[in-house]
Amino acid sequence: MLSKIPYRKMDNHPQIMTPLYQRNVDLIAFDKFLLLSFFYMILFIMFLVAFVQLCSAIFNNAYLSLFVSTALYGGFYFMFKPFLHGKNYNLCSFTMNNSAIIVAGTHNVTMLTAFLVLTSSTVILQLIGIKYFKKKSI
Repeated sequence: MLSKIPYRKMDNHPQIMTPLYQRNVDLIAFDKFLLLSFFYMILFIMFLVAFVQLCSAIFNNAYLSLFVSTALYGGFYFMFKPFLHGKNYNLCSFTMNNSAIIVAGTHNVTMLTAFLVLTSSTVILQLIGIKYFKKKSI
């Protein structure tokens, strides 16, 4: 089976002489990559805190709140998982859990869109939670 693999001599191939380069790729330093990944991880954690806070305010029981928030997160994640690959554009904040892939650009979302989606959904969940807290006078 290995003898049927096509063989090509690579002595004077132009790609070997020049570094690999693509026109639409931006190269960033590793420290900037880590900083951006950390930033988007913090944004996602803020979204999760706002989401869990809202779920725990609605359901007063700790175990019920934990079960409902985990079930809702898992349900939304698996419902919007097809938007992570293919030609779809990912606008769901539940699927933005891997910050390194967002920074690398292979998660069907740009960094600006991820920033806007995560911050807006966090603010909306926080505002709903604050309004609910005032209504229930918690």
